[in-house]
Amino acid sequence: MRCRRLRTNNQNGAFAPIGGLGEVVRFWIAALLICFGLPQIVNARPTELAKDPHYNEAGFFDVHICNWPDRPPFVMALFSTLYFDDVEKVSVYTSTGDFLGDLDLKKFRAFKNKEGKPKRAYISQFPIPEKTTDGWYKAVVIMKDGRSLEARDYVIHTLMPFPSGMQPAMDTKDVVLPLELHWDKTPGATHYQIFVYDNWEEKMIYSSPVITETSFKLPPEVLKSGGWYGWKVNARDANENILLGDFNHGTTSSAVNFTVK
Repeated sequence: MRCRRLRTNNQNGAFAPIGGLGEVVRFWIAALLICFGLPQIVNARPTELAKDPHYNEAGFFDVHICNWPDRPPFVMALFSTLYFDDVEKVSVYTSTGDFLGDLDLKKFRAFKNKEGKPKRAYISQFPIPEKTTDGWYKAVVIMKDGRSLEARDYVIHTLMPFPSGMQPAMDTKDVVLPLELHWDKTPGATHYQIFVYDNWEEKMIYSSPVITETSFKLPPEVLKSGGWYGWKVNARDANENILLGDFNHGTTSSAVNFTVK
């Protein structure tokens, strides 16, 4: 089994494998990788592994390798928790054991879980490290009572190309409702999400469920006659995976604008 280090492929911006081994992982992961190979582990269900390493007593940790059109590729690290009043610090370490950075606890998304309890997701972005090896990133969560809790996420350092072939295309005029959006399959992607923006109001007005198809019919109430809109496609390689978390690497298209007849 070979792991990847970062190397740019000039044709599509993807990272190519050039060898090197990741850090030693837990015995059960190593055994499964040896016996069955990485693809089977990537698709494993929660019942197939003893414990999801993304969780600790305080919350959930996840790392994404992001490729967005308006900036260089970056690492996005997230820790979500119900116990936000008790968290002192969240430090993130790469698969090589190097310190990546601390999450900014002043920046978070507030929401409620399924039981209606308040929850926060702390999200920070970091440059992709110069030294990269596929393997387990680690979050060390320091609680105000002195406890130190760890959580891990397996990261594969790959850049996904931008979504393409979007229809309606840029500056299409007088689109007829109802509208079905289409795009080409993104290499490496298995899941997609659509975002629609009202360009007059300068705000997002709709986000789709996470889907596996490369087309999506917008609900009839989203678009109005005479409107000027933009839409984006977010592509990702997984969705709520036992090894990779919500997803490992993803990308977002540039906004594509159109008007409605």
